Amino acid sequence: PQNPKTPLICLIINKNMITYFDEPLELIAKFEEIKGSGRVICIFSGSENAQGKNWCPDCDAAKPMIQKLIDYPDRPTILYGKVAERNSWVGRADHPYKQHPVFKARGVPTVVLFDEG
Repeated sequence: PQNPKTPLICLIINKNMITYFDEPLELIAKFEEIKGSGRVICIFSGSENAQGKNWCPDCDAAKPMIQKLIDYPDRPTILYGKVAERNSWVGRADHPYKQHPVFKARGVPTVVLFDEG
């Protein structure tokens, strides 16, 4: 099971609204709540340190493309989960995003479009 002390920052971006979460289970609950109401994009990424450097080099490389997606004016709802620590993701099969039966995330960054669930 996920270590309850492992910090994870998740946010929901819906037009101009951003809500932050400390736990992946909160993002998962929000996904379950809205998944049948239209298109939803889920983004999973490593988090950045105070200098703006991500622990995940692939996430740093994908940052400009992900930002374009976020800035797109007519985009669907975006659920954005940031994995706070490398050791909570790499080599761990028990992360909630990896275990979720729909997300099945295997790496970061991951971007998935769900159309009506």
